[in-house]
Amino acid sequence: MAADTRADPAFCFMMVVWGERYRRYFTEYCLPSLLAPNNIPCLVNKEASKFAIATTAEDWAELNKLEVFKLLRNHVEPVLHELPSFKVNDPKMLVMSSGHKKLSNYAFDRRAFGVNINPDSIYSDHTVSQLQKSAHNGVKMVLYPGVRFEFESVVDELRQAGAFNEGTVISISPRNAAGIGIRNPHPFTRVCDWDSDCFFDFPVYHYLISPKRDAMVLHTISMGPIMLDYGSINEHDDHIFEKWTLDGDYAHSNFGHFDVYNEIEYVDDSDRFMVLGFTPASEDVPPQRKLFPFLKELNKGIRLRRVYTEPIVDPLKKRLYLRQVVFHQGDLNAGLEEIAAKDWRIMSRYILHLIADNSVLAYFKRFEPASALEPVDGWAKMHVYVFRAYVPVYVVLRFAMRGARLIKYVCVGIARWFWRNRNQLGSAVADRIRRMLSTAAAPPSRP
Repeated sequence: MAADTRADPAFCFMMVVWGERYRRYFTEYCLPSLLAPNNIPCLVNKEASKFAIATTAEDWAELNKLEVFKLLRNHVEPVLHELPSFKVNDPKMLVMSSGHKKLSNYAFDRRAFGVNINPDSIYSDHTVSQLQKSAHNGVKMVLYPGVRFEFESVVDELRQAGAFNEGTVISISPRNAAGIGIRNPHPFTRVCDWDSDCFFDFPVYHYLISPKRDAMVLHTISMGPIMLDYGSINEHDDHIFEKWTLDGDYAHSNFGHFDVYNEIEYVDDSDRFMVLGFTPASEDVPPQRKLFPFLKELNKGIRLRRVYTEPIVDPLKKRLYLRQVVFHQGDLNAGLEEIAAKDWRIMSRYILHLIADNSVLAYFKRFEPASALEPVDGWAKMHVYVFRAYVPVYVVLRFAMRGARLIKYVCVGIARWFWRNRNQLGSAVADRIRRMLSTAAAPPSRP
């Protein structure tokens, strides 16, 4: 077991990767960004720090052939945790969870600060230096909002900016990374835009964009622990990995008991650091269904309510969901204040009235924007009452629409069956008519 002190925290980077595609993501984008000057090279305790990788023996051998992986060895020791054998058809998430289970137990045994790394992500410069600062300050866990960005356009913009010119190192400032992310959301992210006509049925995050498109304000339940102080816990509960991923209630189960104000940090400003988690534009594209113009905003509010009241969302995520997260390329300005105020009105109308726990409300008050300090007018209060009244109406209408949709499907199914069997049915009907006619034309039998 490796010794550790607050002055010289030992970091254990933890990553699960397998297959040529994700291995390429890691070595061409993720790892070069981690080799930026204020990331892995700035580690204070390099000797005790490790880069633990859960992967296959074949992928490990391929990684060791690459120059960028050899450069990693100059700073920290890569450690293999071989993935168990699995089939191509095995659920990807469960394979990933088996790797996270191995890595988290490894970090716990070393009493290290675990840093979760995703191979399909680009980390801005100063990510590791900021995490190191948090470790020095006694923070037990740092969580980061997970937002999807479009792989092709992110890489294209980075290439145009000359980010790949150094070959094995990608150094991008937090503000430049934030600007690239704001301009290049993934299709999944675009339907979570509050102003979109195709607002997603289950918006794991929702956001607003400033008029100049240089800032984004968002709320999300999609957040993951990027740094965990395994030396601060006496027991490690890893059962979550048997049925779920790291994005589940793992953070809450193991670290949720720490002080949410001083020992748990939530990165709500991209000036600290920015993570560009990318996905190809053609993957995980949600259905594009436009909302009815009538009562459109109330229907969006219903969907926010559905997310916040979802039973699988743990209490820590529900608390952090109330925090405004700001991605911005420039200084905080009037444009950002405008959308921050609009965002607060949305939260006040559709979420805050659901909260009965005074400690949660106090947490929201602690982090609410300055624009929210203005008194709530009568129309805002009336809007809440209207929304509350609309919820049962929405539920009834939704069930009615489902019933109508079911009837439609049944009718369409019957019509299709008749159409597919029209020749046989036509022959049967014709035979029946002939028999009836022949019976009618036959002379009556004599007694």
